[in-house]
Amino acid sequence: MLKTICFSPVMSTNTRSKTKLQTGDQKGDEIICKRQKVVKSTNASSNFVAVIPAKVIDSFDDDNLRSSSKTVENVKLQKPQDSVVIDYSESKQLEMVPINNFAVKFLQLEQELCQSLRALKFSSPITHIYNPLEYASSTHSDYISKYLSGPKCIVFLGMNPGPYGMAQNGVPFGEINYVKDWLQIQGDVGKPPVEHPNRPILGLACTRSEVSGARFWGFFKEVCGTPDVFFHRCFVHNYCPLVFMSKTGKNVTPPDMVVAERKRLESICDVSLCRSVRLIEATTVVAIGKYVELRARNALKAAGLDTVKVTSIMHPSPMNAKANKGWAVEVRKQLSDLNLMEYIAKTSTTA
Repeated sequence: MLKTICFSPVMSTNTRSKTKLQTGDQKGDEIICKRQKVVKSTNASSNFVAVIPAKVIDSFDDDNLRSSSKTVENVKLQKPQDSVVIDYSESKQLEMVPINNFAVKFLQLEQELCQSLRALKFSSPITHIYNPLEYASSTHSDYISKYLSGPKCIVFLGMNPGPYGMAQNGVPFGEINYVKDWLQIQGDVGKPPVEHPNRPILGLACTRSEVSGARFWGFFKEVCGTPDVFFHRCFVHNYCPLVFMSKTGKNVTPPDMVVAERKRLESICDVSLCRSVRLIEATTVVAIGKYVELRARNALKAAGLDTVKVTSIMHPSPMNAKANKGWAVEVRKQLSDLNLMEYIAKTSTTA
């Protein structure tokens, strides 16, 4: 039997969140819930819907029902500014907390992007395609809900996920140690529909470090100290969410694709990028690599977003010989020359 419950965020205490419980028109008792993670967001009858992974609600009081084990089936933001309507059924345990509405809007854009990308077909050399926004939606949504609670000035834009980074955990440039220890990302990771035997998805249990991600997040950890300082003004996003592989498991990047197929991919990703930049209200896009810089520059200009500054920094890939000679030193210089270095390192208290 399903029942509709409305949770309105009240305050946060340490690692827990206090929430007012409302059943129908009657306000119930205050309950304590642990952290919430949105798995995915889709559009249904103009309401946002988010599916939450099953964990534990610490305590629950309803007029005729007491239970500490409920499963949230979906969440509809009928009043996005202050409430979440939840349908639940008794089965597995789950964990539930309020979602920030800005993150939900961004996840909605990503779900629409994924839906458009499903219609694409790719030929040789591509044999396998992974979409971590789908099978790693729990960890990806944890990243979005933690670090995208409102507009950002600067968007660092990567090309697409690497096999040992975002492909494993849903976080851009997702080197496993920084994802778990610095960004404090949590959640379950599933499997792509067809998994390449040479590229298994291990989620947060992955032990292989990604060099690009280690360089990227290591640099900003050194510059900013904490994630809160970095994400106060900045956000990290990928132009394309898909991972492409050949029959041997070799990574295939968009520039390596058949031209006609790449153009169809770009036409979809260009639109999504512009929608994301509008939502985030970014004033600067820092592309990580020249391919992404060109795509961002052309897409934003075509969309009338001429006021958004587009620039680039060196890609941290170990395939880049210059990056292997001192990527952090070079990127610090590039960001300083762009007058962004001091801006990025500022704390929220000096905003």
